Amino acid sequence: MNESETYGLQFQTPRLQSAYKVQRCKQPLLAKTESQKTYINAIKNHCLTFGTGPAGTGKSYCAAAIAADALLSGSISRIILTRPAVEAGEQFGFLPGDVNEKYAVYIEAIRDTLS
Repeated sequence: MNESETYGLQFQTPRLQSAYKVQRCKQPLLAKTESQKTYINAIKNHCLTFGTGPAGTGKSYCAAAIAADALLSGSISRIILTRPAVEAGEQFGFLPGDVNEKYAVYIEAIRDTLS
């Protein structure tokens, strides 16, 4: 895939059945750490923000929650999810399935936040 190619990912694969049901929270997003507070403020006050840090620190969740709120309020008309086209330790070419199935693993958590 070169830089000019764009793929519209369609995630219509059936979800796995699970006893776990995500609890939807209707409260506003509140930072749990000082770093999250800085990150949330950066997202709200700048047109482009890069979030870096270890897994599990809330980067994707905070960004998705803010995007969902902006979409519902009408201040934006769509959400575009992106991922680098370069491998960062992963070997996408060796994963089974088509491009949608390969990226589904990385996008599913954001979809859960947006649903």
